[in-house]
Amino acid sequence: MRAKVKTKPAETPDDTPSTTATQPSTWSVTYELKFLPLSSCRGFGASSPPRLDYVWESGSEGTGWVRDTTTRRLDTEGKTVPIKVPDGHSVRLFLNSDASGGFFSYPVFEFTPNGEDAKITITETSEKADADPKLQGRSGKMNGDLWMKVSHQYTEAEVRDLLRAAHAEAGGGWPHQIDRAVLSAYGPLKGTGMLTTEPQFRLGDPDPINMVFQGFDPKTGARTEDGNHVDDNAHKFIPNWDFFRHGLPRVHPWALLAMFIAAWEAKVDEVEINSGWRPILGAIGHRNGLGLDVISLTGTLKLNTGAPLYLEYFPKWKVHVNATKVVDPHRGEKLDLINRFRESLYAQKNLVKQVFDPWKMEEDTNDGRVPLDNSNRPGNERAHRDHLHVTARHGKAKPLDILDLVRLSRLAGLA
Repeated sequence: MRAKVKTKPAETPDDTPSTTATQPSTWSVTYELKFLPLSSCRGFGASSPPRLDYVWESGSEGTGWVRDTTTRRLDTEGKTVPIKVPDGHSVRLFLNSDASGGFFSYPVFEFTPNGEDAKITITETSEKADADPKLQGRSGKMNGDLWMKVSHQYTEAEVRDLLRAAHAEAGGGWPHQIDRAVLSAYGPLKGTGMLTTEPQFRLGDPDPINMVFQGFDPKTGARTEDGNHVDDNAHKFIPNWDFFRHGLPRVHPWALLAMFIAAWEAKVDEVEINSGWRPILGAIGHRNGLGLDVISLTGTLKLNTGAPLYLEYFPKWKVHVNATKVVDPHRGEKLDLINRFRESLYAQKNLVKQVFDPWKMEEDTNDGRVPLDNSNRPGNERAHRDHLHVTARHGKAKPLDILDLVRLSRLAGLA
């Protein structure tokens, strides 16, 4: 129940009864975000909005801001919980990984109630323009550039902390060169277009592990003129976009780390990434930097339903595609490699939450359930018919200990 504030009644003639004005001490403000049709978190064509995290705070530049301590998610209608704003104060939001990661660096959509409850409507748009975090009246726009602004870009210092946390969570055991390869994604790549471990760090195996990115020359980092690219979505919707400066550093380090560890354990020398952070299309896991997609291993093993290997793996799907059966003498070796790569990701349950691929669907590596077969049903299964997807857990940094100092000394040689 709203508290009533008494005010001095206005002077009235003797024959007119006096009245006491009342005014609420708080006003209710609800934000509603309306997303484009292909923005669903549950696969193409679904109607529910992305599971977008937010934190709100109220106050003003003069009096300071008081932040709510709870990270919340939009409800099934894309709305925030009604926010109670003290009379005379404003309210604003932090969104996406800027909120869930606890960074709070880019406040958006500030609003002052001015004596009445209000509903604010934010509409997602495909307009390729600079971000505008301000409202026009009670309306605002959320375009690709604003998605980028509310998606945290990790610094090298933050990545070092998160790598230390990963060793604590997962027990370590992988070569420190993997940590250095991950760290290199968050600084200048020095004329190359791939992440790579140092050669000869595995006994008996002189080859490094390379992480390459679809549509970019791994030697120079140049974007190819034709074909698909790892950053097509962001390139389409964000002005002055640069994948290596703006996109790759918005991927959570644990996603890259998990892929390198799986490659190391499965003895895979190359992993090709075809999607990481992106602003407009599909699951929130990509928009908040936790998602990473792989389309091939070892440079030649494609992960999609149209490949002969895939038809051999699940013969029942032959009726769904027109393909000539090819006898592959290395079929057993390839299946074993895919299984080893996948099982390594499953085992990294402290770093990895989900693994979806053309054959198996693992919703939660920690739930103790056997992963389901990918039956190519419309929605999430069909969306993963042509790649392997990993959703990392949203890890956070931890205090230093003596082992961390050893690891930091190993990382220190990387500029």
